[in-house]
Amino acid sequence: MKKLLVVLLAVLGLTLNANALSFRSTQSVCNGTEQIIFYSNGNFTMFDDGVKALSGTYTIDRTTGTSVIVLFLEGDNEIRVTYTPSNTGGIRSMTFRGTRYSPCSR
Repeated sequence: MKKLLVVLLAVLGLTLNANALSFRSTQSVCNGTEQIIFYSNGNFTMFDDGVKALSGTYTIDRTTGTSVIVLFLEGDNEIRVTYTPSNTGGIRSMTFRGTRYSPCSR
């Protein structure tokens, strides 16, 4: 019985970590000269024409029924960004400040 309980707790812990609010691999989206990189450790960086413009942490909010990335900037500023997930769990497209971003490899 104790083994079953330990295994059940381990599985629940892995399930909670699987929903652990960040992408499993680095995601990079672009629009023109802007690029936003979401790292699997929960950090993000935004570049404009190769110059770092914003950075902070992020989480993925799956509680609303809509795919939302919550960006946390310095000073407790929070920005909610909607995105369309890809079949692999990454980003297919994202809208930030009225601008559509798509995956890129730069």
